[in-house]
Amino acid sequence: MELIFMLLLLITEAGAPVVNPEQGFYTIIQNPAAERSSRNVYIHALHTTSLESGDDIWIHKNDSSDAPGVISTEIESETLKWGASLGFSQQERSRGSRFGAYAANILAEAGSAIRDDCAYGLIRPRSAYLRTNGIYTVTVYPETSVSNQLSSDSPEFIQVSSSAAKYRLTWRKDRKRLLNTKPRLALESTHGAGLYTVKRTRRGKSWAVTQILVIAATCPSTDYWDGSACMSRTQTCTYGVPKDAADDCTCMPFIGTRSSPLCGSTVEKSADGGIHVLGSDGDEHLQCHDLPGGSSNCKGMLICYGDLYGCKCANGWQGENCDKPCPLGSWGADCSEDCPEATPDCNRFIGSPDAVTVD
Repeated sequence: MELIFMLLLLITEAGAPVVNPEQGFYTIIQNPAAERSSRNVYIHALHTTSLESGDDIWIHKNDSSDAPGVISTEIESETLKWGASLGFSQQERSRGSRFGAYAANILAEAGSAIRDDCAYGLIRPRSAYLRTNGIYTVTVYPETSVSNQLSSDSPEFIQVSSSAAKYRLTWRKDRKRLLNTKPRLALESTHGAGLYTVKRTRRGKSWAVTQILVIAATCPSTDYWDGSACMSRTQTCTYGVPKDAADDCTCMPFIGTRSSPLCGSTVEKSADGGIHVLGSDGDEHLQCHDLPGGSSNCKGMLICYGDLYGCKCANGWQGENCDKPCPLGSWGADCSEDCPEATPDCNRFIGSPDAVTVD
């Protein structure tokens, strides 16, 4: 499976947003687990620097050749093109056809060729009966460079929460049905990578469905793939996830330093007071509230940077629909980071004790 590399947006001391040009294409899912009949759902396929004027974006379901085609709703600022957005009609929301795994590609020169850029995202129904506790992707690592067995720091299983024992659970990996009918599925090797679909059924009828994507690294967590062999990492990702094929990090949003994007320092607010900057090119930048359905604080947004990072809620949020604020004492993507001991009430978006007016 082709995965994506996303770049962290950084802020200089002068307050001007900058980006690392080595990364770019990614997706944001707005309301990734909304109810069938409420809330607009969008897939935003974006680039952290502006696209060429002739580039179009094609968003389609991974499991269907009946793709929506080239997306006509472009996301633009005053003079720059950042990407495109796919929204779903009320009819599509009601009949559930929006749910599933999606991929996005950049079509160079008005559809003449598909570039290597590829991004993905997941949309699933919001259900009180079948949940993953806000987990969309899981990353596993091999024990050694010549073994497929999972390392001790990899998750041993994936699981769902089902509210009633009288309903039967069915599991599929990609399109293959599995024997497991329990809420928990053991992961034994990197061969377990793939898209898992779990359905809760009764008398042959599906009552709820959810999905989890398992991503497998090429090398152990201490190494990266240089194209021919696993090499020891020299960089430490303080607030991010190591990349699979580079001695570098995919940082959670808004964390990093200009000289070395290794997630080691807290980013300050941008000059206009916003902290959720998604892309930058010259003097223009893109923020969450610029997107269809977006808000200034990125509520309800699942950000899929890809690679080993996968998909996580935007900074400051957690939950099935990425709309639950971090509890006191935590911050970051999926609320996965602990506040420093000296500032247990740190800002949930950037880990800083400073107040930010985007709550």
